[in-house]
Amino acid sequence: MRAGKLTGKELEENVLSVISHRREEVLKSASLGGDCARMALGADMLVHTDPVTGEAVNIGSLAIEVSANDVIAAGGEPVAFLITLILPESCDASDVKKIMTDAEREAVAWNAEIVGGHTEFSSAVTRPVVNAVAIGKAAEGWLPHAPEAGDAVIVTKTLAIEGTVILADMFKNKLALGSSELTELERYRKSTGILPEGRALRAARIPCNMHDVTEGGIFGAVCELAAGAGVGVTLYADKVPFGALTLKVCGKLGVDPYRLISSGSMLIVARDGEAVVRALGEAGIKATAVGHVTDGEGLTVVYSDGREIHTEIQADELYRFKGEN
Repeated sequence: MRAGKLTGKELEENVLSVISHRREEVLKSASLGGDCARMALGADMLVHTDPVTGEAVNIGSLAIEVSANDVIAAGGEPVAFLITLILPESCDASDVKKIMTDAEREAVAWNAEIVGGHTEFSSAVTRPVVNAVAIGKAAEGWLPHAPEAGDAVIVTKTLAIEGTVILADMFKNKLALGSSELTELERYRKSTGILPEGRALRAARIPCNMHDVTEGGIFGAVCELAAGAGVGVTLYADKVPFGALTLKVCGKLGVDPYRLISSGSMLIVARDGEAVVRALGEAGIKATAVGHVTDGEGLTVVYSDGREIHTEIQADELYRFKGEN
């Protein structure tokens, strides 16, 4: 495949024909020769961007989810997305269509719309890179809360869901997962969004601070939260929930699950932790109290043997495997 952008015909067949209009806020969407989308949000706007560079089978939908999750964690809901695809020259237009179809399917699930972007083939990359910009608006019902000493620290679902999926795709032959594990992997693949958590907490009107657990895993997310709020957090390592599949994948590959990318899990800080766990449980979402806020600084991890270790943000475990499979 040559370098550069898609032809007009390829753009129409593999991108524009894949996406569809569904939001009244979108006045003008993507088009050939139209460089800007036009929207009327009528509320506070929330914008976030995230790239997906790992070897994920569902890279299109994952790009939508990881960018949308931060809009959710900020108390909003996504309305539209911009998608940039940079593919290696070994790819062709059919690869573009596959990624865009995957992304559009996910956008439909969020009741949002892909309104524009950019696509090209380039020698600058060796595998597809997808960057999504999520554009959302503030939703009613969210009551923000500034973390303070004594607050409960809670996580949803199990940690390292996204990292487990990516590693399982990268090391399919080495891991040799059984049929039941592959079924569980597909469940993981569909669990990387946090829209249900955001809606449940808004409906319950519980004051809270929400944070998407992404690169760096639970340790990285808590470090970010502590730094941003100017507080300390004590985290009990044995209380952090991991799925059996995650523990198997991480064990076989020598990966620290506490530092593995974890889109799909929301980190929540609230004064009334029991109310948060109860509200999420009523919505069918597993929630676990894993620690508390202190008047110190940074993250202190307490292990079951009594060790207390002060830790900082480090590179995600996934980066150890770049270029491997």
